[in-house]
Amino acid sequence: MHRQRVSVLVDPLRRLLRRGAVAHAANLLSKLHAADVARLLAFLTDEESDRTFELLYRDDPAKAAEVLSEMEQADAVRVLEERSSKQVAKILGELGADDAAELVSALPDEVAQGVLSELELTGQPQVEDLLGYEEETAGRIMSPQVFALPVETSVSAAIDRLRSKSAEDLEMVFYLYGVDESGRLMGVCSLRDLLLHRPDARLGELMSERPVSVGVDTDQEEVAHLVARYNYLALPVVDH
Repeated sequence: MHRQRVSVLVDPLRRLLRRGAVAHAANLLSKLHAADVARLLAFLTDEESDRTFELLYRDDPAKAAEVLSEMEQADAVRVLEERSSKQVAKILGELGADDAAELVSALPDEVAQGVLSELELTGQPQVEDLLGYEEETAGRIMSPQVFALPVETSVSAAIDRLRSKSAEDLEMVFYLYGVDESGRLMGVCSLRDLLLHRPDARLGELMSERPVSVGVDTDQEEVAHLVARYNYLALPVVDH
């Protein structure tokens, strides 16, 4: 939806908010893509934006989190600062750890510490782990949610794992990473390669050897350069 089309919805939304017609306002928001809701919020006053986000959060927390990730960082931080650490942690819990870490790093220190404590209490320590890496490095921007299996795993077993609930939390699956018994990266294959091989083949047989990877301390610009050079959708990030 173009910016002009989003702007047309500003006055109708404001009228609904003034009238307290929250059900109609929620219905309007539900029909918009998260990126368009973020654009819509940019046209509103801070008070209107807060009320709209609160309405969206009550109706669909997952979409509210997605909207937050589409907003300008300063606006997103302002919205989060108005909420308790517990509520902020619940919202960020709907995002990938890398996106959540980016937002937490922009919060005031005292607010960020409260949010990190809540995330740890709810079993989501990955955000704090990412913040342990230097800014603008691969470690800071990486997603810790990757699909990795032992190289001895069969193709059929790998496909079953991909379909299983254990794969539901993965943000995006472009490649399958093969690891040895100590978790060291041994190879990479695309999902296309996985589907085209016979079911009893082992991952080690179809994976590319010596995969291109980056270290956790690699500058993010170098990461972007490698992704563009090799036309990759993702790059594995490894430590020492």
